[in-house]
Amino acid sequence: MYNHGVMFPILFPGFCIFTDSRWFGHEAVLRPIEDKDRNVVVIPDPQQTALADGVIVAWRIYAKVISVEHNVSLEVWRPSNAARNQYTLVGKTFVIPRLRFQLEPIQPAHYIHIRQGDVLAIYYPEKNPIPWSPVPCAYPAQRHLFLERPPEMSIGKTLHFTRSAHSRTACRHYSVTAVLANKTNSKVIQDWICPNARPPQDEHHGAERKTEPVLNNRNHKKSNNRKTLRSRPSSVDDAVLPVHLILIIIGSLLLLFCVIGFISYYHAMKS
Repeated sequence: MYNHGVMFPILFPGFCIFTDSRWFGHEAVLRPIEDKDRNVVVIPDPQQTALADGVIVAWRIYAKVISVEHNVSLEVWRPSNAARNQYTLVGKTFVIPRLRFQLEPIQPAHYIHIRQGDVLAIYYPEKNPIPWSPVPCAYPAQRHLFLERPPEMSIGKTLHFTRSAHSRTACRHYSVTAVLANKTNSKVIQDWICPNARPPQDEHHGAERKTEPVLNNRNHKKSNNRKTLRSRPSSVDDAVLPVHLILIIIGSLLLLFCVIGFISYYHAMKS
């Protein structure tokens, strides 16, 4: 999903890279547009839901502008009646942002426990510091939801949201990402151990712990393959190529077709 963090192990000769957390949301980077309204709750993408139960332990955001008015509450809502755009507040974290990228850890007592199907939202009482980018809508249900001047929002409160009208800015990516704990009750995503990593040092004797020999190399490879498959991306965006890369590929193909057509036309005229 992101260039600076990978959701699944990458193997190289002699070493590997992997992360300890999963991410839920969109990349926390500089984006072009700022919200101009005030006192609004926004569910940026109702179709981007949690794929499994988990625990949010931190947030990643990008603040484009900061001031005494630029505060934001990062929230998780659970659909109670998605057909009628009714959602229930599950948890929230109030953040006073710093300029540009920011990692905001959550105190253990305030971890947010999410379930499959939950969605992310942001609430800005004054001005929104988090920028966003418009993206093409794949289908109408992807248009963002909003609620202006919401009532007091306590955990467990159910509110009715309004779906945005069809426009070029109806579908959005906000620069906010939820960081989930690596260990959850999901059967799909499990801890992954790098096969080339050195065994941990013994704390008392400073010697490496003994590892059991691999009696059956074939079975050992199958086991590693199963672990790698379970460590695939947990978000749909993790498996999608960046937009600019897709555009480059399409442009290259079009250029190739034009060159082939020109050569064919030249030979036809010459003959």
